[in-house]
Amino acid sequence: MFEELTEKLKGSIDKLKNRSISDKEALQEFIKEIQRALLMADVNVEKVFELSKNIEKQALKTSVMPGLTRKEQIIKIFYDELTNVLGGEAVSLEIDDEKITIFLLVGIQGAGKTSSCAKLAYYLKKKGYKPGLLSTDIYRPGAQNQLKQLSDKISVPFFEVKSNSIPDITKNGIQWLKEQKVNTIVVDTAGRHKEEKNLLEEMKMISDIIKPDLTFLVIDGTIGQLAKAQAEAFHRSTQIGGLIVTKLDGAAKGGGSLAAANVTGAKIYFLTSGENVERLEFYNPSKFTSQLLGMGDIQIVLDKIKEVENIKTMKERLNKMSKGKFTLMDLMDQVDSIQKMGSLNKVLDLIPGIGSKVSKDAVKDAEKKAKKWRFIIYSMTDDEKINPEIIKGTRLRRISKGSGVEDRDVKDLIKQFQSAKKLMKSNQGRKIMKMMRSQSKDLEGDDSP
Repeated sequence: MFEELTEKLKGSIDKLKNRSISDKEALQEFIKEIQRALLMADVNVEKVFELSKNIEKQALKTSVMPGLTRKEQIIKIFYDELTNVLGGEAVSLEIDDEKITIFLLVGIQGAGKTSSCAKLAYYLKKKGYKPGLLSTDIYRPGAQNQLKQLSDKISVPFFEVKSNSIPDITKNGIQWLKEQKVNTIVVDTAGRHKEEKNLLEEMKMISDIIKPDLTFLVIDGTIGQLAKAQAEAFHRSTQIGGLIVTKLDGAAKGGGSLAAANVTGAKIYFLTSGENVERLEFYNPSKFTSQLLGMGDIQIVLDKIKEVENIKTMKERLNKMSKGKFTLMDLMDQVDSIQKMGSLNKVLDLIPGIGSKVSKDAVKDAEKKAKKWRFIIYSMTDDEKINPEIIKGTRLRRISKGSGVEDRDVKDLIKQFQSAKKLMKSNQGRKIMKMMRSQSKDLEGDDSP
């Protein structure tokens, strides 16, 4: 996927790295190289020049971060700007366990919509849900049979059509699938063309009947910048909540599709390549950019920056912890920082009067719990990380299911978190703070240029 674009972008980075001087001329040559590569991948001209302008502005005006060279900082700026063009922050697929969640897939004929329905159902099944499939396409010969065969392949319920009435098919299909005790439903629609008004109206009618929780627009990754006009046309008919970009295996215009797809304000959720039902992956713009640029060199730069940022943020977290004003995410990050210093046993041994009072088994148990905590915290919303006292009922069950733990594990984390806040205000907590501040100063000294 995107081998040619990857090769060109990596070549641009290599040329920059091999320049003896990282001056304005080197920067402008680097920008020209990436412009050519992105334009050849059919990325919108305005987007390319906006990206170029942002890179030049930041590279010339931003001081170099400690521990980095100017070349490395330029590469990081390019990484951030390209990530923004390709979607920015990754999204999460929200599913309410208390109700049946309905996904509606729309798009023009030939975009890979029907196979995407089966791939999404298979994805949901792997995540522990019980999906069902429904097709409202009565126009394309073989559409119903295709989805029926795919449903048999992945062993999920499929409503077999016995009518030519779209409203009847839609209503009866949803009702039948509910009787099969499914908790998610994926609905396929007929292929649409942006100029076929009657078909777009039919899509709106289906949406009004089923009231989907999320409507996905399926976009063919080979159409490049045409994805923009397509997305706009569909969005005018129904609220597009997410995007699935298909046929990205070797698509020369894939970059254009990804960059153009966000005109609706909806985010890309999934990418697909190939016919197999397993070939659907959740889209993370940051990870995708790293792969696009070749993980090696860019990862080294990202790791360096992470170290520098960790040192800066460690002091902020220590101050918040000492005042009892830190969040669950701060707690997890601080646990990670402690682990980087060595085992928790070794860290506690450095604190007079504390190491001897904590049993080795207790420490081992704490380290084991910390691994679970990470999964639990990453399954929470931002509000829940800041205010864990709101985690009850359906929130508790959603978090435990999403992190693969028991409800009691989530409750235990919240209890330990509240205890940690109290500890940080005690004499023992102040000793821990003093030791960690000392460690962070040592690290900062090591990383200073």
